[in-house]
This record gives sequence, C-alpha cells and structure tokens, in this order.
Amino acid sequence: MKTRISVIIPIYNVHEFLEDCIESVLAQTINHWDLVDDYQRNLQIILVDDGSTDDSGEIAKSYAAKYENVEYRYEENQGLGHARNYGCEFAEGDYIIFIDSDDIIPPKAYERMYRIALKNDSDLTIGSVWRFNSKLTWASNIHEIAFGGTKELTHIKESPELFYDTTAWNKLIKFSFWKEHGFQFPEGILYEDIPVTMPMHYLANNVSIVYENCYLWRVRDGISKSITQTTDDLKNVEDRLYVMGLVDKFFNENVKEEELHRVKNLKWIKNDLMIFINKLKSMDIDESQEIIDLLLDYIDRNIDPKYFDEINEIEKLKYEYLFERDFDRLLKLLNYEHVNFYTLNIHSKGSDVVIEGDKDVFKTSSFIVNDFIKEGKKAKYIQKVNLEEEALEVSGFVVIPGLEAKEFKDVEYSFYLVNSENRKKIALRHEQIYLGNINSYRLRFGKKFSYKAAGYTVFVPYELIEDNEDFLGENKIIVVFKQRGVTHNIFAGNAKKNVRSRSENRAVLIGKTYMSIGYDKNNEIIINVSKARHSYDRIEIEDDDLCIFGPYDGDVFLHYNKSFISPESNIPFAYDDGNQCYRLDLDNIRSTEGQILYDNGESLVYKDKELLCLYSSKGQCVISSLLDHNIKINKFKNFSLVSEISERNNEIDIVSRLHSLDLGDRQLKSATLYFFLDKNQSSYPIAEAKIIKDVSTTQDSHIGDNAYIDDKDSEDIDSSSLNGENTYELNFKFNMNNKIITENLYHGYFDLLIRYDFGDLVFSTPIHLLDDFKALLKKKVFHFTIYRGNAWTLRIRAKKKWNWWDGRPRIYTRAYRIFKHLPINKKRIMFESMWGAKYSCNPRYLYEYIDENHPDYECIWSLNDEHIPINGNGIRVRRWTLKYFYYLATSKYFVDNVNFNERYEKREPQRYVQTMHGTPLKTLGLDVPGDFPTKASEERFIERCSRWDYITVQSEYVEDIARSCFKFDKDFLRYGYPRTSMLYTMNNEEDINKIKERMNIPLDKKVILYAPTWRKKNKVEIMLDFQSFKESLSDDYILILRLHHLMFSADFAPIEDDFVYDLSRHDSIEELYLISDILITDYSSVMFDYSILDRPIILFAYDLEDYAEKLRGFYIDIQENKPGPILFSSKEVEDAISNIEKTEEDTKYLREEFRNKFIPYECANSSEKIFNDLVSGK
Repeated sequence: MKTRISVIIPIYNVHEFLEDCIESVLAQTINHWDLVDDYQRNLQIILVDDGSTDDSGEIAKSYAAKYENVEYRYEENQGLGHARNYGCEFAEGDYIIFIDSDDIIPPKAYERMYRIALKNDSDLTIGSVWRFNSKLTWASNIHEIAFGGTKELTHIKESPELFYDTTAWNKLIKFSFWKEHGFQFPEGILYEDIPVTMPMHYLANNVSIVYENCYLWRVRDGISKSITQTTDDLKNVEDRLYVMGLVDKFFNENVKEEELHRVKNLKWIKNDLMIFINKLKSMDIDESQEIIDLLLDYIDRNIDPKYFDEINEIEKLKYEYLFERDFDRLLKLLNYEHVNFYTLNIHSKGSDVVIEGDKDVFKTSSFIVNDFIKEGKKAKYIQKVNLEEEALEVSGFVVIPGLEAKEFKDVEYSFYLVNSENRKKIALRHEQIYLGNINSYRLRFGKKFSYKAAGYTVFVPYELIEDNEDFLGENKIIVVFKQRGVTHNIFAGNAKKNVRSRSENRAVLIGKTYMSIGYDKNNEIIINVSKARHSYDRIEIEDDDLCIFGPYDGDVFLHYNKSFISPESNIPFAYDDGNQCYRLDLDNIRSTEGQILYDNGESLVYKDKELLCLYSSKGQCVISSLLDHNIKINKFKNFSLVSEISERNNEIDIVSRLHSLDLGDRQLKSATLYFFLDKNQSSYPIAEAKIIKDVSTTQDSHIGDNAYIDDKDSEDIDSSSLNGENTYELNFKFNMNNKIITENLYHGYFDLLIRYDFGDLVFSTPIHLLDDFKALLKKKVFHFTIYRGNAWTLRIRAKKKWNWWDGRPRIYTRAYRIFKHLPINKKRIMFESMWGAKYSCNPRYLYEYIDENHPDYECIWSLNDEHIPINGNGIRVRRWTLKYFYYLATSKYFVDNVNFNERYEKREPQRYVQTMHGTPLKTLGLDVPGDFPTKASEERFIERCSRWDYITVQSEYVEDIARSCFKFDKDFLRYGYPRTSMLYTMNNEEDINKIKERMNIPLDKKVILYAPTWRKKNKVEIMLDFQSFKESLSDDYILILRLHHLMFSADFAPIEDDFVYDLSRHDSIEELYLISDILITDYSSVMFDYSILDRPIILFAYDLEDYAEKLRGFYIDIQENKPGPILFSSKEVEDAISNIEKTEEDTKYLREEFRNKFIPYECANSSEKIFNDLVSGK
C-alpha cells in the first residue's frame, strides 16, 4: 500500500503514557492530508508489542481496531532493538521514523520533516528535541549542541556537531537508504541507537535539519524511571562502552577524515564517559571501583591522550583524578560541582574567569575556568514585545553566565526572520540596548558579573510581511549571538510570564495581511501571518438583531467553546441580502464570551481595534476587537461603564453609569465599590457612591444607540447615547494611601466591583472601562496599580517589594545571630502554614482559638505576603525579613504544619508543635522511596523534624506513620486536628446558612462538594458530566468544585454558572465541608475530615485501574478501607445522588468503620486541649 511515512512504535509496559503517545501521532497534520499521487495513506502506524505484561497491549489493540492506518504486532519480549527491527519488516512507507512509546510528537513535526526531506531529497532528516516531565519542558542539552547551526542542508563532514545527534527517534529516514545499507539495531543491549545513527549520518547523501521542536523526550518522574535514566547500573556502563566500540570499529574501517575522528573522541570524553564519571558521586568507593576500571580500560584501548588537552578545565580535573584513582578528590569535586558550583566565589580576574575555591578540590586557591564558562548553558530572555505603529519590536538579551558584556563591542548580534514551513529567511534590523537590573532573572553565578550591554531590540517591519507569500504561516526570529569566540544560533524566546500574557494573541492588520503573536511549547515567540478575508467596519443592533455589515463571505457562526457545563456550540447568523449584513437574534447571545467565526474556524476580522457597547431592550452587548481584531461578544443584563476616571495625589475619582434591565420602579439605595478575595470569599469595601443623578429612560430612547472606543484615542461619549432602560450615574472617590484599603491587598490581581442595593434586589457588576487607564501608588514594600485589564475592566494589581536589607542572607544571618541573645517572650506564639503560603489549616484554627480565648498571648503569623488577610489580632510578618528573624529568635512557641525554614535554630526553652496538614493517605518523608537523593539530604530532613516537641494526631494509625516517616520519638497530642473543631461546633443550621450567604450559595438547595485529587500538574481533567448533573439534579442541588492547588493553570478559567460554583481558591475547605450534604472525591485525604460529619461520601475512582501503580505509594488499601461506595462512571455517581436515601442506607456502616479506625481522637475542643498541654509543658 503506497504510504508516505511508516511510524514504528515499540511498546513495553507503558500503559500510563501510551495513549498520549499514539494520540500525538494520530494528531500529526500530515495524517490529515488529502491522498494524491496514488498515495493510499499518509501514515502507517506500526505498534510493536514487545511482550508487555501490563495492559499496554490491550490499549494498542484498541487503536488498531479503531483506525485503519494503525497496525498491532506482537513478539515475545526481546528488547527495544529487536522490536524496532521487527517493526521495519512491516513498513511500507517511502520513509520510516521511530518513536519511543512514552514520548510525544508535536503536531506539525512529521509534516515539516517530510516537506524538507522531499525538497532536498535527503536520506536523513533530523528534528530538534526537547525534554519534558510532568511539570516542565526544556531544551535537550545534548541536542542543543547538534542543532547549534543555521544550515538547512548539511552533512556530518561539514557539521561535525551532528555527532551529538545520536537518538533514533528524531530522524525521518528514507526507507530505500535504510535497506540499501542494511541498517539493524543491535539486540539485547541498551543504547542501541548510537551504533546505527552515527553511521547513518556518515553514509547519508545529505542531512536536512528542522530546527523547530519535532520530538518531546520524556523524563519519567519518581519510581517509573526508564532503564536509561538509571545510568549508575553496571550493565548500563558495559552496554554504553560496547556500542561506543561498535562505532569505533565503523570509524576505523570507513572514516578517513581525521577531523571526524577527533570530534567523535571528544564526544566520548565530554559526554558519554562523563555521564558515568558524574554518577560516581552517588556511590561508595567499592561500588565505583568496577565502573572506574571499565572506564579506564576503555580509555586506555581507544582514546589518544592528546584529546584530553582540548576539554575544559573542570573536565580535565575530573579525568586527572580518575587517572590517578584519587577517588576522594574526585568525589569532592563532583559534590562541589553539584552543590556549590553556582553559589561559589567565581569572578573576573583580568582577562580570566576564576574560582576562589577549596585547595583540596581544585589543587589551587585560584582556579581558572575560562573554557568551562564558555561552554556553559546560555541564558536567553524576552523582556518586551510591542506592536508599534510600523513594526513589531521584540526586546531581550542573550548571555553566557560568567562572560561579561560591559560594552556593546563585547557581544555581536544578528537576527533573521525565518518561515517554519519553507525555511525562507530575511535579515532583520536591530539595535543593541543597555539592560537595567536583571537580577530578577536569577542568572547563574548571581550578581558577580555585568551583562549591561547584552540587550537588544529587533524590528519586524510590517511592510516586510505585507502581501509577502514567503512568510505566510508560522515564523520565528533566529538570534545569532557571538561572544569571546563562542557562537550560538537560537530562536528568540523565553518570555517571562507577564510579558507573554501581555503579548500572546495580540495582532495587527496590515492591509489584507493579518499578523498575530504566539508562543510555542518551548516558549519561543511565533509570528503567525495569514491573509485576511474581509475586514468588517460596522456592527450595530437593529430590531433586536446583532448586525455585522459587509458583503457575504461565507457562512458565519457565533462560537462558544465547550465548558464543564455547556457543550461546544455554533449558532448560525443569517445573511440579509437586502441590508448587506449578517444578522443574529440577541436572544441567542449568552452571558459569556463567544467568538464570531467562519464555518472553517477562521475568525472574522474587524478593521479597527475597538471596544463597542451596544444597548438594547435585551441587554447590553459588549463587542471587543481590541486584542487581535477578532470579534468577540458578551451580553450583560447589568452593566457598569466608567465615563470619567482620574488620579491626583493618589486620590482616585471615578464616575460610572449603571445600565440595567427590569429594575421596574425600584430606586437605588446605595452603591459600594469593593474588591473581593477568593481566599476567604470576603468583600472589602473601598468607597460608597454619591448618586449624581438617575438618568432612567424608556427603552425606546436608547435602542440601537452605540458607544465606540479604539485602542489609541478616546472619544467623549454623550450620556444620552449610553442610556439603558434604567441608568444611574455614580461618583466614587477614594485615596489609595488609606491603609484600610491596602492592608488586605496581597500580591496579585483584584477586580474592582460595584454592589448595587435596590432594597429587595442586590447585585454586583465589574466596572468596564473604554479608555486605557493606569495609576501607580508606591509604598515601601508594596506597589499598587489601578488599571484597565485585558477584559476591559478596572483592576488593582498589588506587587510585593523588598526593603534593601530584607531577604539578604548575610544581613539576616548576622541579625538572627544577634536576636538569639535577646530574651524569649514567654507569651509569644509564631504560626506558619504551608511554608508561609497560606493562612489556613490547623495552625489557623489553633491561632483563632488562642486569639479569642487567651488575648494575653501575642500571636505572630509568618507569611510569604504579609497582606494575606487573617482574622483576629495577630501580627502579620513577611518571611525572610528582619522582623521575621526577630520573632523566630524570641518567640516561645511555634506552630506549623510542614516545617519552619532550615535557618531556624531552636533555643531552650522554645517549644514546637507540628500539627500535620492532613491524615496521611500517601506515603510521606522517609517512607517515600528515592525522595532523598543523598544521605546528607536525608539527614537534613531528620534534623528538621527533630526540632518538633509534639505532633497532633487523629489516631494510632497516624502515630505509627509519624514514627516511621519522620523518625519522631517525642510526644503525641492525641486530640485530633484543630481545624476539625468547627465541624462539631458549627454544624448547625444557623452557622451553615451564614457561610452560604457569604458565598452566595442558595439556602434552598442542597450542596454536592466535588474535591478530586490531582493527577497531572497544571492540568484539569473533570470526568463528571456536569451538564448531565445540572439537567437531573439542579432542582434540588448545586455543586461546589474544589480543585487541588496543583491543578490550577492559566488554561483553566473559573466556572461561572448557577449550578457549578468554583470555590477552588477558597482558603477554608472546612467551611465547604460544613455547607455540603454530599462529598464526591477519589484518592484524596479530604475523606478523613469529612467523615466527622457523618454525611454521604462517594468515591469516584474512574481510573482506579490506571491509578493502581500510584496507589502502591499509599499507606492504606482504599478498596478495603473505603468510607463510601467506589463508583467508576459519571452516570453511576449521578444515579447514586438521585437515589441518595438508598445510597446512604447501603453504605452508612462503612463510614462508622472508617471513623473508628482513622479518626477516633477527633473532638470538639481539640484547640483548647493542645493549647493547655503546650503552655503547661506536658
């Protein structure tokens, strides 16, 4: 069957990764090409099951059954090399490519590689590689060397750096070339790629290079590490040396170029052998001896000593100690490099860079490291991205930490715009600029070097891309950076989070050319260029229809993305030939943002960047094209719009108007400007409104009236054009110097809202702003900015600052030493929760008891941000400040649920209570295999835990765990957790209703709490069908969603719905327990505390089979110790709630057994008992 590419995927026990891998191949853009030129398929996907013993084979079979171009093949386990060779027997493509079954292919990878391979008729095409794990994505160090040039077409004879590209799976290989040379992977060994890929590079007619990321190479976390990640195993060393010998043999027999032999041997020395030398630091001398013998034997037989003169100073020293078998010194150097290298005393000395180090490590007190520094990892950042009037301007810097750039002559830049599809490129103009303070980028070696002349601004003129077909599609900026004989060719990227958020998706329309800014998975800037269809310039409301005027240019829809509540939907516009416009009834527009698209998914383009407010009897429509010329629409029943705003001497003066429907004859009694904190679901008033006038009108006077504003110039807006059915004009004045306003504005962003009180009707709205606005107030340790945000609403940003003396190790170390000579305050208690991140959990509730009942005690709260609001009279102090160390030295009692920082040195008679932050479900501390990479790190952990005098526990079960995981041998406080006391004392209708009212939860509905654990960091996977729940349960219930904090991400927008309430950021989960009638969870420890209430608990374990591997790290068998039924589908959960009486009757006994085993010490007065024992010294 004629096929473009055969994709060979060997599989062995990768069930947790396999679906992501296969889906990434199926999602390749080339897989969806039209079949032309007699091709019958674009991709042939061959899944080779190498005798898997988990359910990987079943997963593979299911894909083969579902997709015609997916094939399943089975062989008894013979290893990766054999599986690849076996897969090649079934290949029918013009090209073959391999992929390891735990890795991922970016969507355009195969298309890019295939296009360039055809263009250059290349035997071999290689693509750039990035590494990733469950948390991060980063450049593969070894591949960065190989992809350091800019050539599209080359050969290893021209580009010897390709020796560093030895992996099999980032290569598109012409199958005829493969068969001509009879390539085969060696079988039964590791590192089977190397003896195949290095000869391929030499024998290929040419090599095409795709510099965009074509492969994501997984670094497995924790216990699921792959074989080649554990390089300290003796077989790994033997196999690596064996395959290196195979390459040596090939070179000796076939390669005549001396330069290639040189580069190959330098790669062995600097990379392949160095891997195992560096691993010696984790072994004792007996374990390492065999490995040292193997390395020295290989070097003696195969590598000319002259090559060791070409490596950097640190590498030379390692080999020197290796050759001398001076294991002690080698180990010291390796540990020094691992622990101290980037904080040691390294600085410029004349024309050299030197380390002022330990003579026992470096043989000298001043050790020159010029070459080591030059080979160091570069740092690149984008600092600004602006769409200016004539060009896109990108500012940033590239530095090699340790190589100073004090003057412009110290560095040399050149820039190119390159198209990712056709590789066309053109030089760009740039300017070198001086950098300000870049300490916040935390460059290696800290502040010891100057890089002030390393900045640049590069210009992408719009005229360059207007109507230029060479640059249609995706483009990147190549940065060529030269310094002190070192050259780097890289893509501009690594924008900080705030820079990226301000620039991503911004766009400009240049004639009929549309250019937008994006970022790829590697955080490299992308300039997307396309041809705009028609640019519209008139949108109005006529006869309760939204009308977009212009010629018919294809079918148009109002598109709403799928949410947890609503399915994806496309609402069609009708085209009105007579009036030359697209029309949509306003009833079809929702109170959530939708986007207007053509039927192929392209966005309609509005000619100008404008914000339009269109008023009608069916609500206020706000249409925005300010961001990217794309037309987005939202509808509001109640709408607040600023007509005037100003700032003078930190006093803010705001005039706003309310536009509202259906107020009838109600009169506005009051209006309050406030901000709202997710952390405690509380409102903080800023100012009361002066009601200037009631400009209510009849609906006929305002239908169809519109207000416009563009992104450059403000227009005066006549109040008559803004009248809604009921319109009020309000005036707010407040001064940002007012401590009452600022003291609870912690580091972050806050929407300003207006609460309107009409007596029997109270509601709140955000404040929309047509004009851009910004006002800054600077205080000593906080800056506050009031500004118009991306959603065109008024916001406050609070930004934490530091005094010059705070956060500096030398200063606070000396100060702490002095403070420890001060007397201890016998009635001072210091509290901290989650390393200062929160006011929460057991420390919070113990504090609140003490604050209320023992006011003679002074309570100190240690917080990362001293503006995080707390209840009561406690003193808030920022961690790492002088005040913090003062209180650390002088407090008598300490309460914490993790650990105070390592610099805390306990004094007599200080006492420390560890309250825990949950009932242990998953393994902790010393019970977690591999959690401490070195003996020293384990000893430091034990030392920190030894500072505790007491641990609060809920049961004997927790006591046993604490003795094991913390090596704790002191006193237990057997009173349960302070945080659960409120589950006893406030479990009544009055208190529950007060909490519900504060959170705007309807009093007449029961509450379902859904609190799943996290599976993948920053990824939200909701497997409950909220839409179905809403349809069947919303008459009687609402649902509260409480996500784990590790699931938060920029991609997850809080849900706004009258059935699902997203309270993930609410600090007190105990309040959520109290107001909930049913808990749905899975493998989360929330089940322990909730069981105190003796209310139904449902375990929704839809992935129990897949999660079984992770459950091995649990202390309990959840199937044997469950507090409620374990259900596996959303429908089962829904049915169980619909029949909650029967569910409750059938499973009530499980909760009783669960409580008796895991929380028998819980009581209503836990805080009182803990306090009494603490101060009495029991």
